[in-house]
Amino acid sequence: MRLKFLAAASAAALLLSGCSQATATEEVLTVEDGLPVHPAPETGLGAMEGFSSTGVTATFTAEGPTVAAYLACGSEEEPQGELRLQVTGQEARTVPCGTTESPTRTLFDNFPRGAAFDVTVESVDNPLSFALVLTDASR
Repeated sequence: MRLKFLAAASAAALLLSGCSQATATEEVLTVEDGLPVHPAPETGLGAMEGFSSTGVTATFTAEGPTVAAYLACGSEEEPQGELRLQVTGQEARTVPCGTTESPTRTLFDNFPRGAAFDVTVESVDNPLSFALVLTDASR
């Protein structure tokens, strides 16, 4: 599913849950071809996209102890709402959609090298379309 509207839809950073917010000196993250663009030094682990009404799960493999999740979300009809990211062995994180930051960056730590882990994206209230890119942020 192509999420052409994701360039317009956006999500805010949750500072208390491990998200970082771009400052004037940092590169602002964008969405390209429906997927969030991550910083060049981080190695991509994979991507997933879909509709969060029932939850979408995919399996990835960690290359280092820290994984970054870049999430862009929203819908044309309802650009605001929240998504919950559940990563195996981690506390669930809630990410808002339809705000001025797109995409968000959420960090998850303490992965053994080569460990497989699941990521589930589900809606908190309104079903929303989303695109997620995972990277190795261990550097």
